[in-house]
Amino acid sequence: MSRGSSATNLVGRLTMAGGAVTGNTKAGKAQTGKVQTGKDQTGKAQTRNANTGNERLAVALKVATYAALALAAIGLVIPGSVGIGFAVAGIGVLVASPLLRVAWLVAIWRRERDGRFVLLGLALLGVIGLGALIAVLR
Repeated sequence: MSRGSSATNLVGRLTMAGGAVTGNTKAGKAQTGKVQTGKDQTGKAQTRNANTGNERLAVALKVATYAALALAAIGLVIPGSVGIGFAVAGIGVLVASPLLRVAWLVAIWRRERDGRFVLLGLALLGVIGLGALIAVLR
């Protein structure tokens, strides 16, 4: 396998996992957005829409963004330590949103049995968790 095709495959997998289903596969055919999940009792292939999980992730990230905005706005309006608590919670939700996406992708890669990406995602979450632990203990 040449180095270029490996890099192209990596970019393609990251793009697919991120929600785009309009790219090209290795064979050069356009992707349909359908994933084969098995066969039913008659032997006919069963498929599911590959975008369903990505759409749920998009909704979850949008809700988290609005929640962070609302918490920060409440923190600006309420005076004192309670307002500061709301603002800190808003920042916490805002920081946690990308971590949600990485965790979601790890779950998708695990389901696809792609151990390399699972390990990379878990390593990223581990480094961030370790950094947070060091910050709290310091």
